[in-house]
Amino acid sequence: MASDKGEGSEDTAHVLYEEGVAVLEEARRLRDEPLLSRAVGLLRCCADTRDTRVAALSALDVALKTRYSWTGALADLRGATEAGRAALDARGGSRPDRAAAMMNLADSLRVLAERTGDGDALDEAIRLGEAVDAQGHTDPVLRVVTLNNLGLCLRVRFEASGDLADVRRAAAFGQRAVDAMPDQYADAASVLSNLAGTHQTWFERTHEPSALDRAVDLGRRASKAAPDEHPSRASILSNLGTALQIRCEATGDSADLRAAIETGGAAVRATHPHDPALPARLANLGTAHVTRFGISGDPQDLDDAVRLLEGAIEETEVGDPALTGRLANLSVAARLRFDESGDVSDLDLSVTAGRRAVRECRSGRQGLAGHLSNLGAALRARFRSSRDPGDAEESAAVFRQALDMGPVDHPRRAAFLSNLGGVLYERATLGDPVAPTHHGALAVSAFREAAGIPTAQTRVRVAAGAAWGRVAAELGDWETAVAGLRLAVGLLGLRAPRELAREDQERELAEHTALASDAAACAIRLCDLPQAVRLLEQGRGILLGQALDARTDLTDLRRRDTALADRFHEVCHRLDSPVPDSSHTGGDSTAVRECRDLAGEFGTVLGAIRTLPGFETFLDPPSFSELVPPSDTGPAILVNLSELGSDALIVHGNHPSHVPLPLATPAAVRAQVSVLLAALEFVQGEDTPDRDARKREERHIRGVLDWLWHAVTGPVLRHLDIPAMPDPGRRPRVWWIPTGLLSFLPLHAAERQDTHGHPGAGGALDRVVSSYSPTLRSLSYSRRPQPPGHDRLLVVSTAAVPGHAVLPATRRETARLGALPVAKTLLIREAATRTRVLTALADHSWAHFACHATTDTAYPSRSALVLHDHDSAPLRVSDIVTARPADAKVAYLSACSTAQGAALLPDEGIHITSAFHLAGYRHVVGTLWPVDDHPVGRITRDFYRGVGTDEGLSAESAALALHSAVHDARRRMHGYPSVWAAHVHVGA
Repeated sequence: MASDKGEGSEDTAHVLYEEGVAVLEEARRLRDEPLLSRAVGLLRCCADTRDTRVAALSALDVALKTRYSWTGALADLRGATEAGRAALDARGGSRPDRAAAMMNLADSLRVLAERTGDGDALDEAIRLGEAVDAQGHTDPVLRVVTLNNLGLCLRVRFEASGDLADVRRAAAFGQRAVDAMPDQYADAASVLSNLAGTHQTWFERTHEPSALDRAVDLGRRASKAAPDEHPSRASILSNLGTALQIRCEATGDSADLRAAIETGGAAVRATHPHDPALPARLANLGTAHVTRFGISGDPQDLDDAVRLLEGAIEETEVGDPALTGRLANLSVAARLRFDESGDVSDLDLSVTAGRRAVRECRSGRQGLAGHLSNLGAALRARFRSSRDPGDAEESAAVFRQALDMGPVDHPRRAAFLSNLGGVLYERATLGDPVAPTHHGALAVSAFREAAGIPTAQTRVRVAAGAAWGRVAAELGDWETAVAGLRLAVGLLGLRAPRELAREDQERELAEHTALASDAAACAIRLCDLPQAVRLLEQGRGILLGQALDARTDLTDLRRRDTALADRFHEVCHRLDSPVPDSSHTGGDSTAVRECRDLAGEFGTVLGAIRTLPGFETFLDPPSFSELVPPSDTGPAILVNLSELGSDALIVHGNHPSHVPLPLATPAAVRAQVSVLLAALEFVQGEDTPDRDARKREERHIRGVLDWLWHAVTGPVLRHLDIPAMPDPGRRPRVWWIPTGLLSFLPLHAAERQDTHGHPGAGGALDRVVSSYSPTLRSLSYSRRPQPPGHDRLLVVSTAAVPGHAVLPATRRETARLGALPVAKTLLIREAATRTRVLTALADHSWAHFACHATTDTAYPSRSALVLHDHDSAPLRVSDIVTARPADAKVAYLSACSTAQGAALLPDEGIHITSAFHLAGYRHVVGTLWPVDDHPVGRITRDFYRGVGTDEGLSAESAALALHSAVHDARRRMHGYPSVWAAHVHVGA
């Protein structure tokens, strides 16, 4: 008994205690297991002496918990809680020692609860923390430890129970812990990381973006505060990687994902091979690879994910609550790999892992709901593969069970509903011929509810709204279809927020091609043509619209509030400035953070403007009346391509009309695009002259022009009652706004062929002067008033650039331009660099480029004009858009494929020609495909003859001049449409 020990024994106990604590600290610093075992022995030796009992038992609690964290031995963790309880049961000990013992026990109980799912242990830990907090200790270290542990315990209980009050309190205690940290606090990194985890948990429940941003910011602060030798560095890095990965899933920011995988990999490398935390870090990294597959499409990511997750599961002990989450993530990875490879074994693995995750789940109703949803998705995938109705029935059943498990306002409910709607629809169309209408109606109801949950991720709501509308359209319920698709179109812009890098924006929007066209097709079926026009404008050219927002006229706003107008202009100018290529910057780069901050400031300023009387709809989508072209101009023709029906919407005056285009199905257009591209590839790749083969391919191109005449251009021009006119000066103007893959086809050159393949009379070139525009809004922008001024011509010519074929005709072209009677600047050969060209564009109203161009069909903003320094500083679309010359009038692009966009993103109209149009040029001449520089030299010559006047150059003659030049080229080389049909005029 302690009371029987003498003074010498107590002195010995003090010595042993001090030695035990010192050895414990050294063992933790070095991660030395034998040293730690020695510390455990020393602390046990002095735990029976009254004066050291409380402190020694509490230190023993810490030592045994440390050994558990290294070995995973549950007996050590239980021993830690026993030592902690014994410390509190013992008499004696100072007030601070007892408070410290209470907190050490509370932490051990929390770890035990996380390991075993023991809710009573967690409740006890929280009571201990609250008791210590109520004592009001002034020792700063004890105070930080108390607040930090209490916040952690509350977060863990929230994760088990879903009680929002717990996570709110967890955030409050965590913030108090951060605020209470003294300068140079030794474990600041862990405190910051714990609060980051709480904000991440809060985001996962509420989807509040600010919570996730806060989690990432705190996680980065924590990682900077944790040196390489910090015992929790690996944990802190892994937690930060998870937060970055979740933010990428929420926003689409690939810079975050790159940082997540880099950070997660560093966490794994920093983890001891026998550390019980290794499975968690392997699982986190595996999940990040699953997310990266969604961006990269690289099957290797799925292979890595499955390998990492299987390794994590193998190292996870039976009964560990974390096992179910790892199984669920493996189920997802295996299902995605099946979708990619078709290997049925992956599908079986997905279902098996999903079932086991549900069976072993101990994390409460909220956790079980997520695991049920994953299992439902695996069963749904297997149903699509096997058509086994049993899989469909079970899938729907587990989705319904997941819905019953979670609160009605939970953000994940939208995903559960959307998945349920998907399997019901697939069951109706694939596996249940008895009652397809019934299941289709149930699917529509599920999609509608999912799309209407305001806290759900935007990507889920957009997809659900699109499914709601499209399934309703299949059922013939056009009003319901329009409602769903209209909601999806209205949310689509949120998929590409301004803070994302341009390539991330493009990737996000590429997931929803044809959404606006389907919405418009449904509105047309309801005879609501103005709504159809508005939907096409709202859901297409979203990135162009963001750029136009930054160029909006602020005259009226300046009259009302000059300071606010100046602030808006400054934010837009900075947002519109070039941003470094995100592929070369990490997620923590200054440029990325600044862009995110600017996007937030844009929203704040926009909100302030809309509070002003008369500005409530500032930058809202324009109304139909605002989109109608002026009455003294020709009609704008939106050619809408949709699986739900294709039509031409003719906007001219206050009452639009439409022309059904039954031949222009998406499949038919794809076929014509394939024919055209194949023929052009042959023509351009022909190494030796083969006149018969060349003529054959040119006949194929003429066949495309004939199809265009019968399917699109002819019906529209007949509806407009426009006859063939021999005098080019009398031909009316029209503006084509094609959607989908129609943007790859030369609508302006359509003409009928007779039965022998010869041209018939009265094609598009004989009837109208055609121009193009990405959207009605951009067309209106090109027609804005321009101040008077003297014309200056910038000529940029690069005949020879390393890695590209020589363009000998550009020299002759440049010489002809040098003779024009207008002030000019020539940037030729080495002088034609990116920086010089961008600088010169600012004070030249005309620009002519004679050079190569490169087209990036995956990321169209990377498309570029090939200048002298192309390899090191390409002049890309994203650079051209930001040029914004003061008095831009005409840009002539004598280069290949400058008007060709991306097949995966056709409705954004992103290409080199539209970039100059958006930069401010009222008229831009470009080409739909590669053209030889010799034959087209005459088109260029004739164009400049057409715009030439005694005083210089006439920008307003640009469209007619190009039309006449192409018309003459057709007359000279009618059998070679590859030469004359590529040139297009974009703009006013």
